[in-house]
Amino acid sequence: MPRGQSPIAHRYPLLALSCAGAALFLGIGGAEQAGAVDRPLQLRAAFFESRLNADSDYGWRVDSPFSVTRTSEVGATSGDYAAKIVTNGGNSGCSCPRMTFQEGLSYAPGDEVWIGGSWYVTDATKLAWSRLMNLGHFEGSNDADNWNLGLRVRDAGMEVSARNYESDAGESVLMPARPIPEGRWFDVVLHFRLSPADGQALTEVYLDGELVETTTKSNMLSARPLHFFNAGLPYFWPGNGPTTVYFDTPWLIY
Repeated sequence: MPRGQSPIAHRYPLLALSCAGAALFLGIGGAEQAGAVDRPLQLRAAFFESRLNADSDYGWRVDSPFSVTRTSEVGATSGDYAAKIVTNGGNSGCSCPRMTFQEGLSYAPGDEVWIGGSWYVTDATKLAWSRLMNLGHFEGSNDADNWNLGLRVRDAGMEVSARNYESDAGESVLMPARPIPEGRWFDVVLHFRLSPADGQALTEVYLDGELVETTTKSNMLSARPLHFFNAGLPYFWPGNGPTTVYFDTPWLIY
């Protein structure tokens, strides 16, 4: 990939982001998709070429014993530098080496949201029961209405689902678990038309530019809106033991 060219332009060329009432065109896997919008659309992306906290609302939260540093040791998907996340085994509290990329908006039923990111996983077996990126609704610890929607890891691989923070009960699996690429950069893009009703929702999953899953199954656990986007390793299960994951170019269109 040419230096400085992001995976948005490389694999998902942004052909037009226009004003209210116009169309959003995204070249996904070589095909253009168009959809009418009734408000201005916004693209946000973060690159780690100069510093880790650029272009995010709150930057990184890194609890001991995790570490997150900026590195060029495995290259990147944009430019030369990526974030290096070292888990060091995790902890019994918040095992959350995450970038709070965006917060404060409200993604409600009927809204369309795109999120994406790139990872370089050194050992996929060390990521079981963790998350790679998610949109979230969180009202405080142990609130029964806390839930998230995004890319998570199970024993069998990575899946896309809507799930309560505390339990799998009522989980809506939108892409069944599939193998996680190891030892190379890969990117995942999730496109949601949000709805708590089957048939009214839409979820599309793109892996390295290829559409690998489409479903109209419900992608909201309730009508309560999602209001932030976390990426990196928003949750790491400490029972996995130490591992290293590289992360680059989180982006969002809303």
